[in-house]
Amino acid sequence: MPTSIFHSLGSFFTAVVMIILISSGLSHAHEIRPSVMDVGLAENSTNTLEIRLSFTAESFLAGMDLSDLADTDDSPEASEYDRLRALAPDQLSVLMKAAFPSLSQAVSIHLDDQPLAWALKDIQTEDISNPDIIRETTIIVLATSPTSPPDIPFDQEAIITVSWPSTMGSLLLRQHGDGSDANYVEFLERGGDSNGFALGQIYQPSLWDIITRYIHSGIIHIVPYGLDHILFVIGLLAFSRSGHHLLLQISLFTVAHTLTLAAASLGWVQVSPSIVEPLIALSIAYIAVENLLRASSQPDPHLRLMRGGVVFAFGLLHGLG
Repeated sequence: MPTSIFHSLGSFFTAVVMIILISSGLSHAHEIRPSVMDVGLAENSTNTLEIRLSFTAESFLAGMDLSDLADTDDSPEASEYDRLRALAPDQLSVLMKAAFPSLSQAVSIHLDDQPLAWALKDIQTEDISNPDIIRETTIIVLATSPTSPPDIPFDQEAIITVSWPSTMGSLLLRQHGDGSDANYVEFLERGGDSNGFALGQIYQPSLWDIITRYIHSGIIHIVPYGLDHILFVIGLLAFSRSGHHLLLQISLFTVAHTLTLAAASLGWVQVSPSIVEPLIALSIAYIAVENLLRASSQPDPHLRLMRGGVVFAFGLLHGLG
């Protein structure tokens, strides 16, 4: 391919990247993200479960039906969602506290087919000043059996099931705390009842369960939640003059992304989304601008080495996102 044609294509793809970046920069707060529920024994207790539910409280308070929704702007309750999104964290927590009885009726947890009674312990809403970035609210609940005597220890072999309404979207179910299995995870894509699990038993998924889980996780990580990765790779494609160079950059990005993703998942590194998300957007813009400024330059080994370092650094950043 003639160099002039390649430069023209590179400039075209770079312009597309920048246009998509600008048009998508305001969409973060309108994404539909899965809720996460962690179930385990409460600290210093033998007969009380502690439930940690992290979700988008604004969509619940607005009365949105998330069963077939990909963007809050497409909902009839979009204006109410935006109003709630503009509230301060403490104001949203107050509203969520008032709506807690409705939440405890919509979501149910059973122990050996017996519904557990919920008691609200705490509500924590992320303090994200940028209204264009989605925020999470975490509700901490203590769940006990309304019929069992309070001095009877929790049966480690008792079967726990969670019922999640489809109107609240998808749910990622996990275990936490002493006596729990850190490897247990179940994804309710469209709500419904979870499989029964016991905190005292080791969860051993089949090979097929593992394969399908990670294929599904990989797909939703890219579409719809990985637009930033797609834009970044398009930026790399617009700059690379050879398949070998492109493969090297994507490999560097993937390795770096994996490192910080693992570190963040294990709790070793914690950075506020209000810091990470704008920096990820800037990383894409940086690659696009660099492509434009150096579109006419000749291949330079030193430049390629610098570009590899930049791609690796940005991969670390994207992993935190």
